[in-house]
Amino acid sequence: MMTEQLFEYWNVDQETIAARVVDLVGPCDILLGGSLADDLGSLRSDVDIYCFQPGPPKHREHFQSVRCEQATLEIYTVDIQTAPRITGDLRPLILEPHPIPPHKWPLLSAHGIRILYALFRDRVLRQETNAAEQLRTRVGADLLHICVALRSTSVAVSLAEDAAALTAPDETWCALYCARLAVESALDAALAASGMPHPNPKWRVPLASRAELAGLSIPPVSELLTGLFPKPSPPEDAVTHCLSTAKSCLTAVESDGYLMLFPQVREASRKIEHSSAVWHARSSAL
Repeated sequence: MMTEQLFEYWNVDQETIAARVVDLVGPCDILLGGSLADDLGSLRSDVDIYCFQPGPPKHREHFQSVRCEQATLEIYTVDIQTAPRITGDLRPLILEPHPIPPHKWPLLSAHGIRILYALFRDRVLRQETNAAEQLRTRVGADLLHICVALRSTSVAVSLAEDAAALTAPDETWCALYCARLAVESALDAALAASGMPHPNPKWRVPLASRAELAGLSIPPVSELLTGLFPKPSPPEDAVTHCLSTAKSCLTAVESDGYLMLFPQVREASRKIEHSSAVWHARSSAL
């Protein structure tokens, strides 16, 4: 549902929520996160609120869950002085004269990526201290899609190669598991390259539907579903199909000129295709 519709149902509005939050945590910049930042919420959703402050919060708690009329607010307080320890710094991805190698790519924790995503989506409920903008600039939050696309592409290739290496007869199901996970990572990469690096994997399919409607370079949802949820029998065919779907997802990544500067992206499709060929040759010999 649209977030504005949910607010109306819960008998709240942007101003009411902002006033409740400021009363609890003090002056701050307030941004929406989670599913509501993308109009993916439901009547059962919590309202994920990220409060950016220029210094330590007035209370020790960095998380509070409170009611506001009929809505449940999940309030995360972010001190921008210490936040970079959690979020990392994404700026080297574009500031270095040459694409940096994978071991220098920023590592994103689950909490860190949620903070970065709130900044990336930038659905502001209140802007009072300029703390959110300061943190955005300091850590390069607008580069989140590049970081997620790079890491997800690399993981997809690694999983495809793992699948192709599982050649023993009793390893077929392990190969299928790896191949299916490769589709998940490849889809994450495609969504990120399309500007949708959402931190919660349960929204992959709805976001892919949006991307398809928008005409972006993501495989049709019908193809994605058979790759994400393959018919397991015979598993040999399912592995081949999953690897093919993973390769198709990378079309969206390859359409980004900047991402293609990274060798890991340029070589990804070829490596997955090679893994698929190795697997096909192995399964045909059985």
